[in-house]
Amino acid sequence: FIKIFFIINFNNIIHWSSPRAVSGSISVMKELVKAFNTRSIKIIGISKGGSLVLNLLSKADKDLRNKITDAIIVYPVIDYKYTLLHTKRKDIREQLIKHFFLSKNPFQLMRDSSPLTFYKSIPIKTKIFLVVGLKDTHVCSNQIEKYYELVKPINKNVKLIKWNVDHRFYDEAESYKNLVLSILN
Repeated sequence: FIKIFFIINFNNIIHWSSPRAVSGSISVMKELVKAFNTRSIKIIGISKGGSLVLNLLSKADKDLRNKITDAIIVYPVIDYKYTLLHTKRKDIREQLIKHFFLSKNPFQLMRDSSPLTFYKSIPIKTKIFLVVGLKDTHVCSNQIEKYYELVKPINKNVKLIKWNVDHRFYDEAESYKNLVLSILN
């Protein structure tokens, strides 16, 4: 069988988990599924990419969602408004303001970009590994834990993994490698 690695990257004009980014990513994924007759998708997202993956899981049509068997989401932003109001990092706040306040309705765009808004549509069969950095200064770890608690009754295959780190991997490189390998087998 063929394994395809699909890497998504956006510039600063379009935010990773904005409605445009999500719908564009879904379109590309559907084309790849069709072109390669894909039966199973395993997806990984880190930080804003994790937010994108959560939104893909919630917003993809039933056929595409049913093909996504495993998802690893590491340090995602769950609620952009909450992050804007509660982050202790000036650079994060500035990035959020710079992006969202280009919109006519920045708080609506934050809502439409936040995985928390769409948690009820998360697929029930996909194995989802949510990774939280307990010392994370970039995203609000308590929001990841809140999201987990909301999703757990919907998807019994969701797991919360806690690493005692900030927003990085090198302290948990072996754990991350093992997590990735566990879904590739």
